[in-house]
Amino acid sequence: MIRNKLCPYCRHPLIKAENQDNSRSVEHLIPNTTLTIKRKNNEGDFYACRKCNGRKSNIDYVLGVVAKSQSTDSKMAANTLIKAVTKDEKRAQRFLDMLHTVREIPAGVEMKVPIGADELIEYIYFLGKGQYFKSTNRLFNPSKQVIEFDYINKPVLDYVEKNYSVEHSSNPFRDLEKNELTEVVNNGECLIWSRRNQYLFIFHDYTAIIIKILSKNRKNMKKSKKSIDYIREHFDYKKHNQAVQ
Repeated sequence: MIRNKLCPYCRHPLIKAENQDNSRSVEHLIPNTTLTIKRKNNEGDFYACRKCNGRKSNIDYVLGVVAKSQSTDSKMAANTLIKAVTKDEKRAQRFLDMLHTVREIPAGVEMKVPIGADELIEYIYFLGKGQYFKSTNRLFNPSKQVIEFDYINKPVLDYVEKNYSVEHSSNPFRDLEKNELTEVVNNGECLIWSRRNQYLFIFHDYTAIIIKILSKNRKNMKKSKKSIDYIREHFDYKKHNQAVQ
C-alpha cells in the first residue's frame, strides 16, 4: 500500500484525524462492492481523503451491482439484484427502475444502466487518477493532463469474446489474465491492464472502462471533451441510457 500524504484524486493534503473532509482513509481503487471477497484495510492501494472516498463509494456500489448482474455466474447475478432491491432502501430505487426496463432480445434480456452521466464521468476520473498514481507514484495534474475514456458494456464484450474464441480457441479474458501487464484482482473478477498511461479495467468480464492519460493540448482536449459528450448523450439512466444484458 502506498502511504501518500496528498489525495490522488483532489491533490489536497491528508491529515490523521476523524470525520474531516481531508481525513485520510484507506482506498481500494477496485471497491469491495465489485468483488465477492472483501479485502482488509491493509490490502488497500493508497490513502484518499474522506470526501473523495465518500463520493467514489456512491458509484462503487452501483457499478458493483451492474457488473455482478452481468456475470456468467447466474446465481451471483440473481442474488446481487435481489439484495440491491431488498437490502438497501436508500439505493433500491435505481435498481427497481433498471428492472422495470427489462425486455427480451435474441441474446437474452436487456436492462438500462442505473448510472447518471455526470456520476459515471466523475467515477471514471477517480479510476484514471487512482490508477495513474498507482502506476507512476505521481499525481494527475489537471493543468497539464486530460483524460480520454470509454465505457464498454456487455453486448460489445460478448461480441469480442465470441469472435476471439473462434479465432484463438480460448477465452480473451483468461488470456488477458496471463499478460505481464495485467493486474488480476480476486481471481479475475477485475482485470487491470496498464501500459504507458493507458488503462483497461474489466469487471466480471462484461463491463469495461478504457482510460488514457494524455498531455493537455488542443488535440487531446478535444478527445477528452468528445468522451464526456458521448457519456452525457447516452447515460441518463432515467431517459435514454446505455443498456446491459
